Amino acid sequence: MHIYATILLALLGFTIGAVQAQDVENAYCESYNLLTCNDQNKEKCVTQQKCGPKGPETHNHCFTLWELNSVTGDSKVHMKGCFLNNKDCYNKSHCVQKNKDAVNQLFFCCCNGDMCNQNVTYTQMLKKHNQDKIVTNDVEKKYLAGIEQQFIPAILSVCVLIFILTIIFISWYCRRRKQDYESELSQAEQGIKQCSTTSDSDSVHSETNSCKSNCPLPELLEKIALGRFGGAVWKARRDDEIIAVKIFPLANKQSWKTELEVFQLPHMNHDNVLKFIDSLRCGQSLNVEFWLMTIYQERGSLCDYLESNTVSWNEMHKIVLSIASGLNHLHSEISSSDGGYKPAIAHRDLKSTNILLSGDMRACIADFGSALIFKAADGVCGNKYDRVGTHRYMAPEVLDGAINFTKESFLAIDVYACSLVLWELASRCVVKKDDTEQSYRLPFEKEVGSRPTLEDMVKCVSEKKIRPHIPESWREHCGLAAICETIEECWDTDPEARLSASCVLDRISSLKSE
Repeated sequence: MHIYATILLALLGFTIGAVQAQDVENAYCESYNLLTCNDQNKEKCVTQQKCGPKGPETHNHCFTLWELNSVTGDSKVHMKGCFLNNKDCYNKSHCVQKNKDAVNQLFFCCCNGDMCNQNVTYTQMLKKHNQDKIVTNDVEKKYLAGIEQQFIPAILSVCVLIFILTIIFISWYCRRRKQDYESELSQAEQGIKQCSTTSDSDSVHSETNSCKSNCPLPELLEKIALGRFGGAVWKARRDDEIIAVKIFPLANKQSWKTELEVFQLPHMNHDNVLKFIDSLRCGQSLNVEFWLMTIYQERGSLCDYLESNTVSWNEMHKIVLSIASGLNHLHSEISSSDGGYKPAIAHRDLKSTNILLSGDMRACIADFGSALIFKAADGVCGNKYDRVGTHRYMAPEVLDGAINFTKESFLAIDVYACSLVLWELASRCVVKKDDTEQSYRLPFEKEVGSRPTLEDMVKCVSEKKIRPHIPESWREHCGLAAICETIEECWDTDPEARLSASCVLDRISSLKSE
């Protein structure tokens, strides 16, 4: 009970005590005090109280004080007894309530006559209270309804305005994207030459070629590979010549542009670099495709060949020599007064599937979609280059994300990948007729399986510093032993300790075929 109610009860108790002290005959009232009553014996707490004598300024009244719960409507009596004098009690034979404390919902009534406070009449007050509550609720509802009527039109107007602005923005954005896309296509077309066979010279003209021209398109004969770039490589026929056509979807246009840029550099005509023939764009809008036409290599990729075939020492020597020669050409800067300047190029995705074999077992390096061209003014390349390549062939510094963004660092990454390709070749090399043929495995396949994640390779290569196993039997052949030594120096954890591509070429060139 609130402090106000406590004070009121105390004052009433004092007044009643004063009345009880006068021991004379007079009226009787029902007596009860909640503060002194034990909850377990409530019935014994209700007694009769004899009131004091009536005087000139005093009257014998009975009273009741109770509390009304405004939520449940239940009432609880706090006190009953005799009351000295109150004009509101005159000539009342029944105890009818009077609200004494609206905040605490305390009610008081008084009356004349013996035991007149046994029954208390407060139904009208309850009814009024409920009616007041209903009226209050009705007023609140009407008020809220008025607010809704005022604000709903405004809210709807704002929603409609936002919807219209959204439609306008989407339309503008789509139109802008279409313009940007058409601009990109227009720029891409500037890098494509006219529909004519490229000469063997290093210069490639940059003019527009499209499937709408009168030039005959290559006839696609057979799909020979699915590319990392999202497209496919086809065996095709063009002017009675068998060629390879690499088709890029629109989503991988950047890879196509990068390859085209590499092929169009001066001095890129090399026996151990895939020879470029032509390029074109086919289709319109979102259905556009980008084509690259190159020389067809009949034996396919080195990976596919080793999976089905072993190699002799002479074949291995020829393949390793051509790989080293091609990689050295990519890494080298070439400058001439008549042929222009060729910068150094980092392949960044060197692996056995990106090395192709010709009919005479010479290798050439292909797939330059991730290549990085170092211009003459380039020093530190910056950290704008993402971690690219195939997880299995990534160098430790690439796996750790600890690359020094310099030309030498990127070239050392290629050398590491080259060492794994040489290991693949060595694992399928049969130097003696009675040698047991080993089944083909990719590098680290024994340790991480056929589809390793980046985390698998980090744990294997960087943390445990594992490298593919080199059996002692390989070192019994002097040429193969020299290649094993070269492999180990090329996959060193420290990029600066690795051999350069030119050094690898010198070592392989010094070896003799049998």
